[in-house]
Amino acid sequence: MIELTQFEASVLEWIASRSEDNALKAQIAKASVVRRQYTGVGCYTMFTLTEEVPIITAPFGARGPIGGPYFESPVVKYGGGTLLWFVDGRMHQLETYAHGDYFPEEHAELGSYTFPNIEIYGSDNRCDGSNS
Repeated sequence: MIELTQFEASVLEWIASRSEDNALKAQIAKASVVRRQYTGVGCYTMFTLTEEVPIITAPFGARGPIGGPYFESPVVKYGGGTLLWFVDGRMHQLETYAHGDYFPEEHAELGSYTFPNIEIYGSDNRCDGSNS
């Protein structure tokens, strides 16, 4: 299996810390990376889960997404965002995207990224599906 990058782990921790959905928290804790697909302006990180993790029954679990944190980085000029997608009640992929025209192929190149506490798209920064 492929290890989570520090950035991916931080995004998933951010999402878990703002969710009241225990199935989501369990899936985040058990998710393994299958592969990454870089697009030049973002990245898709695909996950696999063991069969014993609980299925998410909240409406967002059917497909998602739920919004993750907005991020700022010295190498991503206008910052970017994150979305966690689902298929049939299971985490499927983390989408990371730049608001500009560049996202590094290696997450380590993001440098000292931050997750500013700002409201995006009417979100109250909760990750339980009510802000999707």
